[in-house]
Amino acid sequence: MPMQAISTFERVTRLNVTIHDFSGSLRPFLAPEYFQHGQPLCRAVKASPSAENCHNLEIHRLRWEILHQPDGRIHLCHAGLVEWVVPGLQDGKLIWILFAGQRTASPHLTKHQRDTSRAPRISPWTPETKMPPPVEDDEATLILESLRQLAARLQIWLAEARKYFSEPRSQELAFPRDSDQTQELLATRRLEIRRFIHNHHTEPFNMTELANRLCLSESRLRHAVKEIYGVTLTELVLEARIRTAVSLLSHSSLSVREVGMQSGFQDYSNFHRSFQKRMNMTPYKFRKQVEKSC
Repeated sequence: MPMQAISTFERVTRLNVTIHDFSGSLRPFLAPEYFQHGQPLCRAVKASPSAENCHNLEIHRLRWEILHQPDGRIHLCHAGLVEWVVPGLQDGKLIWILFAGQRTASPHLTKHQRDTSRAPRISPWTPETKMPPPVEDDEATLILESLRQLAARLQIWLAEARKYFSEPRSQELAFPRDSDQTQELLATRRLEIRRFIHNHHTEPFNMTELANRLCLSESRLRHAVKEIYGVTLTELVLEARIRTAVSLLSHSSLSVREVGMQSGFQDYSNFHRSFQKRMNMTPYKFRKQVEKSC
């Protein structure tokens, strides 16, 4: 559903969606490109001397400002690009920010908030740069409302997903009475394994509890995971922990050591080694790379 909702918004508005997912709640369900500003115009600005302005806005000022703008805003950045921004809030805490962009500003665009950063002294655009069409108030307001609807839909889905991932479904996990139920059983086991890892990968992992939920012995559980996913249970848990670490390194101010602990690694050296093996760089280098790209 998240993928369908986002792609529908993109087709209707002809804008690209980017998500800063501070909670990591959407990362397991969406392609990685949704979590970085990869549009050509953004890359051009961030490759210019004004890149620091982008970083300060996205990583620092915007996170504070958008908390006081729950309905979102139409934003004109220091480089002259119009972007739509809507926060995702849970219990007053910012869990994500949705961005949609970009367009250029029409002279008739008045309902927007201008970035206070100084405009670039040297234009980041080359003569070959294809600029997006200008937008006026009516269309800008319609796009903002559409982005609010997308945010609301994601919030509803996330609440349902959390409920689904938190409720045991042991009654569905009995062995099939006949061969016709085999595929349904495998699908149910797949979901239960994924649900349990989603909920518990940041804690010391309790294989016994998962085996009991699946009505399996621990030995049979290991075989079942290998049959269903093609990898071991340890690898699945490690993958979930690395995903969480990537999200925290990208969108939090926690120290690298704190990121490791909050991602489920009990030992910092193990976190460092596992992250470097999976991501081909250390956690510290990954964070520096993210900061440069912002």
